[in-house]
Amino acid sequence: MKFFKRLFIFLSIIVLLIGGGVGLLAYMVIDNTSYINENYENNELDITLPIYDLVEEALHNTSSTNQIKFVLDPEKLDYILYSVINSLEEQIQPININGSKVECIDGIYYLKVSLGYQSINTVVDLELDFEEQNDTFTIFIKDLKLGKLGLNNNFVHSIIDNIDISQVIKTLEQNKIYCSLDLKTLSVSITKQNLIDMVKENTISNPHKQLINVLLDIYKNNQNLYEFETENNVSFILDLLDFKYNELYGIPTEIGLNNVDILSENLLANSLINQSQVDIVFFYLLNGYASLENEEKSIIDNLDLTSVGIYSNSSYKGLLIKNNLTLKEHISSTSLDYTLGDTSLSLVIEEPIMNSIIQNSEMIGSTFAFGHSNQGKEEYHNKVSFIGTEHLILDFIKDKIELDFILNVNGCRLGVHADFTTLPHSGLIVEGNLNSLSLGNIQLNEEQKINLLNYMNTLFHEDYISISSNEQKIKLDFSNLIFENETIRNFADQFENALISTSINDDNITIIFGI
Repeated sequence: MKFFKRLFIFLSIIVLLIGGGVGLLAYMVIDNTSYINENYENNELDITLPIYDLVEEALHNTSSTNQIKFVLDPEKLDYILYSVINSLEEQIQPININGSKVECIDGIYYLKVSLGYQSINTVVDLELDFEEQNDTFTIFIKDLKLGKLGLNNNFVHSIIDNIDISQVIKTLEQNKIYCSLDLKTLSVSITKQNLIDMVKENTISNPHKQLINVLLDIYKNNQNLYEFETENNVSFILDLLDFKYNELYGIPTEIGLNNVDILSENLLANSLINQSQVDIVFFYLLNGYASLENEEKSIIDNLDLTSVGIYSNSSYKGLLIKNNLTLKEHISSTSLDYTLGDTSLSLVIEEPIMNSIIQNSEMIGSTFAFGHSNQGKEEYHNKVSFIGTEHLILDFIKDKIELDFILNVNGCRLGVHADFTTLPHSGLIVEGNLNSLSLGNIQLNEEQKINLLNYMNTLFHEDYISISSNEQKIKLDFSNLIFENETIRNFADQFENALISTSINDDNITIIFGI
């Protein structure tokens, strides 16, 4: 995540600027220890790799832990810091950077940077301390050494007082670090609000990834839903337990996301697909070949999927079996009780039929999946994580619509419950004002409602149902569908001035034409 990259840019600058006094103290602090990592030296450094791993791994154990856990372990810190330090090397010439290392011993983090000045080598050794208080996270440089020489506060401050920190400030501004610096205490602080905002900046544009932003917005205002720990790893933990689907509303069957996850990992582990193909292959395995765009089909056509039992890529139907019945087809094929001469006509759409149609729509089985890179921890290599929609269930009560939406976050099922009161209306459009919206057991405030409704609406692919996040309304629109029914079409031709009303009743929607 950008937060961690930026945070350790700051620490790196502190180290490097302090290193500027090494030439005067070389005789006291000579240390020829080198922290060069040959893996870094022989490969092109990409600062995004550990950051990408960080986001991916956060979702990996949600099924068993009910948590999204961002873990910044020493390996990631080491790679990030080494990348950042090397990117700043030109700014501190003639000091040479010979390597760096981050290690955690008994829950304490140490940062070591080997520096060279002409023929003199030394090591800057920092002990870091982490603190969280009043929704503010602070990292202190608790102890600092040059070689084996410990530096007391007076000595450190004598160096800092002569440092032009304009470059530090410029670098922070360029990287948009929303934190406060205290060079007297050698600390950097960031509020929970700013931390979450910076995490959100790294969110991928895929609609499902917006769910992480929605969750983060909720955590901003709830002290009890997150945890910050520093033992062995620096971790920011988001607890999902209170967001899980409430099974009191029923226990809908799973649609096969977990099985697709296993199949995708099999293909990735055997190098039959690469990371860039995971998202498309995951969707294909769940929904089948016919659900793909032409560009996606061309990718699938060139893959060998026989190891997961697919011998004809183009004829594969997917694990999620759908009957492909649409609301348009249902209305078109419905026989109505009408006799020539009748002055009224009604169409009833039963709740089970409506839910069956929605469950077979494009929205269900919409997914976002990604494979973990092999740069992070070995336990995550070739693993796949996903976010997907499992169910949308509408409950019709007289003048009221209730909605239950189930999302699967890598095996952890989250539930959205909303209820709307329908507005007085006529015609073929029904609108309902939002009364309440909850994610699991958490009732949402106004800002959180807007964010969650906006996310939900991005997933709706059908013209007849939509949600307005700003107005906080649900809309059912039958105007483009109703005249697909021949009987209704003939009635409308016969009675051009017929009145039309649509009502929400217990367990059904009724559309009435009359004169």
